[in-house]
Amino acid sequence: MAMKAILRSLRDTIVAYWWYADACLRPRIRQRSRVPGKKRLLIVAWALPPSISGGVFRPASFLREAAKNGWQAAGLSGPANLPASPAGEELLALMGTGIQLERISLELPKPSWRLFPNVDGGLVEALAEFRAARRGFKDNTPDVVLCSGPPFQSFIAGYFIARYFRAQLVLDYRDEWTECPFDFVQSGRTDRVWEERLLAVADLVIFTTASQLDHHIRKFRGLDRDRCIHVPNGWEQLEGTTKSVSSVFPEKNADKIRMTFVGNLSAHTPPAAFLRTLARTLEENPQYKDRLEIWFVGNVSDSVQQDLDQFPYPDILVRTGMVPLSDAKRFMQDASILMLFSGIALERYLPGKLFEYAAAGRPIMIYGAPGEASDVVERIGLGRIVRPDDPNALKAAIESLPKIDVNSENTVADNWLVQHRRDNIASGLFTQLDVLTKKRGKARFKTPRGTLQYPGRAP
Repeated sequence: MAMKAILRSLRDTIVAYWWYADACLRPRIRQRSRVPGKKRLLIVAWALPPSISGGVFRPASFLREAAKNGWQAAGLSGPANLPASPAGEELLALMGTGIQLERISLELPKPSWRLFPNVDGGLVEALAEFRAARRGFKDNTPDVVLCSGPPFQSFIAGYFIARYFRAQLVLDYRDEWTECPFDFVQSGRTDRVWEERLLAVADLVIFTTASQLDHHIRKFRGLDRDRCIHVPNGWEQLEGTTKSVSSVFPEKNADKIRMTFVGNLSAHTPPAAFLRTLARTLEENPQYKDRLEIWFVGNVSDSVQQDLDQFPYPDILVRTGMVPLSDAKRFMQDASILMLFSGIALERYLPGKLFEYAAAGRPIMIYGAPGEASDVVERIGLGRIVRPDDPNALKAAIESLPKIDVNSENTVADNWLVQHRRDNIASGLFTQLDVLTKKRGKARFKTPRGTLQYPGRAP
């Protein structure tokens, strides 16, 4: 059995290297004549509807809004999560019809990690995306390939796809790659080399926060500021296009203070420090034990589940699991206080849920360290920050925040919300892509050293 496993691994490694050589050495297709007024965009993202995750909403909104902005869009992703959840089905319906979606198969070679380069998301997965794009879009060749990460194997796939189709390459950093402070990005032996290479050759690089843009320009010498833009995340205006399916909505009780967190709880959004401070606050102020409800709406990782299980006042905790976006919006609107956890590592990040929080019209409490999120909340007057391990500050927030009328006249907040609606965010992106396609003269399909290297070496 051991010998069979070794031979199977060796065979898969050879196949993987063949795919790698094919991607590197495959000649580019002949330059086609462009059709006036027709602009084609291919979005490469590992998760697209009906798969559901925190990172799926941004590329899905770009696909949905493309036609309204004069672009024909298509999508390429990893395998779909089937059967689809209600949340995934709802998001797929929001995208509408007429969008070509291609997906790779799960049947992929499994090369030896010792003998084959390792990158975030998997180099074999990147090569599989390239092969799927070559087959699926040969009659619908893109002008622009926009890659969305993490995982960042999609950036590598996008590089090969753009080179093959003679398209322009756009990198969309939903999060950071080798500079990411969290473990949901798994950098391998060659990730840094690949990132430097791709940043040097990309036609456009997109960051969701100005802090991340500035940080990457400082860290990567091959990245020019004139090829970088800031396209923030946003919120979704459903306008009654969906209907709630959840049966776990809380009954409203004027005597209760309902503190709600909506989203995935994992290592990069840990509630442990908040729960410790909350426990101290309840010990010192026992009257809150009957007044507080702490709602967690979304998936909970195993490590965070342990923190919740060890909380000494379990009766005030309520967990619902993942719900569709329309239901999540209602949970937000029914909250007395919306919570967001922000550690030092999140200083350069602006979580996507913050935009939905702001649109819900409820006061927001940022628990943790200051950063992009607390700057926004305090600047537009939607809440306050509570520093860690300060039960008095938490008590003050619990008492004061529910009394804030964030729906009163607030021109700053209203303008901010309009600017960050997902359809307006997408419109701004496509304006940038229109400018980009008018500068098609310079081809960037070379490595910093000038030529493609043999796939057996480091990229």
